[in-house]
Amino acid sequence: MFFRVKIFVVSAILVLSTATKISVGALYASDVIYDPQYTMLALNMAIVSLHRITATLDRIVLDQEYRNIINNLNLGNIEDDPEMRELFKDLMSVIGGRALREEEAEIFAARYEMRKKNRFSKSLSALRGGGMGTWGRIAGLLASEASAYFGYQGADSDIKYEFQSELRALDSQSIKECADLQRRLLDSSWSLLRRYKLPDNYRLTQKNMDDFDKAVKETDPAKSLRMFRALEPDFKVYPPFWYYYGVSALRGGESELSDLCFAEFERVWRPVLRQDPYRAEVAKYRIMEISERNKTSSELLSQLRVMRENTPREDWVNNLFAGVMYFDAGETERGIDCVQINVDFGVEQDISGEVLKMMRDGSLDIGVFADSMRRKIDVKARSQRESSAGISSSAVSIQGLIAYFKGDESEAVTLLAGEINSAVNSSDPLPYHILLHILENGAVPEGVPEKSLIRKKRDDLIGNSSEAFSSVISLAEQYAGQKNARAEIFLGEMYQMGLGVSRDYGKAIDLFSDPAGRGMPYAQGKLGELFAASDAPQSDDAKAVEWFRKAAEQNLTWAQLKLGDMYRDGRGVPARDPEEAYMWYYVAFLNGDAGARQRLDEMDGKGLLRGKSLSRSTARRAIEKAKAMYEQNTPENQP
Repeated sequence: MFFRVKIFVVSAILVLSTATKISVGALYASDVIYDPQYTMLALNMAIVSLHRITATLDRIVLDQEYRNIINNLNLGNIEDDPEMRELFKDLMSVIGGRALREEEAEIFAARYEMRKKNRFSKSLSALRGGGMGTWGRIAGLLASEASAYFGYQGADSDIKYEFQSELRALDSQSIKECADLQRRLLDSSWSLLRRYKLPDNYRLTQKNMDDFDKAVKETDPAKSLRMFRALEPDFKVYPPFWYYYGVSALRGGESELSDLCFAEFERVWRPVLRQDPYRAEVAKYRIMEISERNKTSSELLSQLRVMRENTPREDWVNNLFAGVMYFDAGETERGIDCVQINVDFGVEQDISGEVLKMMRDGSLDIGVFADSMRRKIDVKARSQRESSAGISSSAVSIQGLIAYFKGDESEAVTLLAGEINSAVNSSDPLPYHILLHILENGAVPEGVPEKSLIRKKRDDLIGNSSEAFSSVISLAEQYAGQKNARAEIFLGEMYQMGLGVSRDYGKAIDLFSDPAGRGMPYAQGKLGELFAASDAPQSDDAKAVEWFRKAAEQNLTWAQLKLGDMYRDGRGVPARDPEEAYMWYYVAFLNGDAGARQRLDEMDGKGLLRGKSLSRSTARRAIEKAKAMYEQNTPENQP
């Protein structure tokens, strides 16, 4: 079964498994029988939304809560309680007044949706080897995508770094008002319990929410399942608990348990939201499970109906997923209608337009589809980079850095090269530094300026903006904390150079040591630099030679130069060895390093430096050794 689940903390709704209905005629001078679950549910819904907002201090989170939960209440199901009315008026005032402005929301939506399209396109390309495919394979890719409400916190927090802090951060007054309102809502839950004679475990507590957040965020499937099992007594009547429990069970390979969890979700669910994002997600998982097990079409169509009822028009992924599943089930017109919604309302046209064409043509060629999507997305991405109003000057650089950390070197170089060619951002040293770092690691892309030119520009601009470097420290720390070797090396270099942080050679050595021990040449070369630095507390020439050699033998050209310098100067080796130095310089020269020619000329006594360091016969012997080493290390000659 194809699932790629992004788990994160979201707002939730408390509902009850057994409807305890009482007459409220005495309270409201009415003979209508009212279910007090709905009032308690609305209150707990607001409490959890505020909990998430105050926990993240993020305006984008606040905006998602406002749009998907607070402003999505089905008020017709909630009793006109004076106390609740005042609370929700205050809630709408505090939260609604701090939601993203229309232009900010458009910026966020455009960038978030582009990320989804990129992921879809890359996943589609991975399937292209199969040529002609089935609609079920396309549905599987779409099922792995989530709306911004579920996806924003689940994308390793990467997207946060692509926006100005003013767009994301809540001001101190907003934080205070949200916290005060959360306390008022928690206090009100006590009075509602007494008024409606409800059990105490219907009330959410701060501790319950904190523990639930930990279970949702846990990335280890086995540990996550243990946490959910432990929390089960406290959340029996809480539908989102069963949704996340079911997702965790799927991640842990326990499909029967996930079925039970999703069934329990349906049992305790009540229609308190006009469109419930949780119910739409549960239906999506059930649709994939039904499709996998070849259950009856009536079951599939029933879940598709549930999903559509709880999907807003602007959720193009769910609309497209429903359309593909209808089409695959033989409901051709329904399928086309679902996809057509995306096009007619201008929600999404790139993928949807291609799918509509294939549906009407009656053919699906994944290779052709993938090629078409890649071209369209590349054009859109360029256009988006060119119109980056409202995005911080270092945002594209950060996108490039994220792509590099994730192993997409080509995307990173494309983004960064575009950034340094932008007149708007020409004074920002960050893209030059990140691109130089990637090139120094051995990348040889086309259409990129020489490393020496990039280094000079970076060095000229460094004094202009220390804040630009500070903006990427937390991102690098996040990935380094996950033992991402590229992030460890990048962060280590920041500490080595004192960019965005205070210079700390010890910290740099700690960060370089793990990837160096795993055989990464750039980290090995960096350790060599630190041990060779005369001002470093850990200065040790012998260790410097050891690490330079490890990197040089893996064809890192600047490490070959550094190792040659150590032999030339007699540092960390028994004695000066001009022949060995010349050999390493020549290897670097064969590898295309611009600085190698100058060192060779110096040792040959050419140019302004006339002091010849070694005889012609010794130089020839060193050259032969260098050529042999070069041939040995050439990729096509590697075993």
